[in-house]
Parts: sequence; C-alpha cells; structure tokens
Amino acid sequence: SGENPSTLQWQNARSTMALLDGQLPYVLAVGNHDLGINNAENDSTRLNEFFAPSDNPLVDPAQGGILKGLFESGRMENAYFEMAAPDGRELLVFSIAWDPDLAVLNWASRIAGQSRYDDHTAILLTHNYLTSEGQRSDQGEFLWNNLVAKHENFEIVLNGHFGGDGVDYLASVGDQ
Repeated sequence: SGENPSTLQWQNARSTMALLDGQLPYVLAVGNHDLGINNAENDSTRLNEFFAPSDNPLVDPAQGGILKGLFESGRMENAYFEMAAPDGRELLVFSIAWDPDLAVLNWASRIAGQSRYDDHTAILLTHNYLTSEGQRSDQGEFLWNNLVAKHENFEIVLNGHFGGDGVDYLASVGDQ
C-alpha cells in the first residue's frame, strides 16, 4: 500500500534515488508512514536498511559528502548536513524524523547554536510542521519552541504530511 511501504516500495525508492548518487547530494526526511508496521506506532523504520550515507559519495562524510552528524550512530532519521547553496551561502540542514523527542531537539539545538554556524542559513526538513491551513501542528509547535525559535539562523522549515494543495506559508519571529 502507499501508506506503509512494502519491501518492493523501499527497493523502488532506493533504485530511483540511486539515479542521483554521485550526481546530486540529497537529504531524506522520515514521515509517520515510514515508521512502525502500521503508522508510527514505534520508531522502527527500514530507511537505514535501504539508504546509507555510503550510497551517495556526495552525502557520505568518509568521501567528503555533506552529512556531518547523526543523533544516533548508524541511523539517518535525525541528521545534519552542511553544503553551499548555488548562490554561495553556507547552509546547515537538519532532517528530523516524525514526532521527535526532546533529546533529539536538544541535540539539534546544540549544533545550531554553535558559533561556527552563525553565518549559515539553517533549514529544517521534517514531516509534520505546518498544516494545510498554514498553522503549526502540535508537532510543529514543539519543533518551533524547542529548536527553530531559539536560533536566528533558521530561515525556513519544509514539511509534508498534510494534504490540500501543499502550499502554505507562515512567517514567525523567533526568540532571537
């Protein structure tokens, strides 16, 4: 089903993304239907079975790729990356999985708050943040209050999960 990926769907996703390996760096964000057997009833995912940093040399830190750190060793669900934008700006990109706990956000906040990232544009990729009505969801509020609002270098959050036309916008002023 489209709701809970089967082995074939994971294989198809891997083979499709493989077209980008060595051509373009990419960052994946885990959603509720990527976790658990039915719908995020636990934190198990097959992401790490089908996607590894070493698959793409432009992501693999051992090959000079953009991946800089993981919340949990060997698990790509919560990670951060550094790269240069086409206009030359330095980017700090976080991928935070569905329904993160405070430990994950504290980890990301410590990274975002490092002085070495003061001049970076920070971006958060997550699955659940802004609703189709342009308001933060409960998870979005949790992410906002415990990560995004705390750091002036965050400029954008991108998410999925909610239906509608997929285009909404909310401008907010953080603590900084």
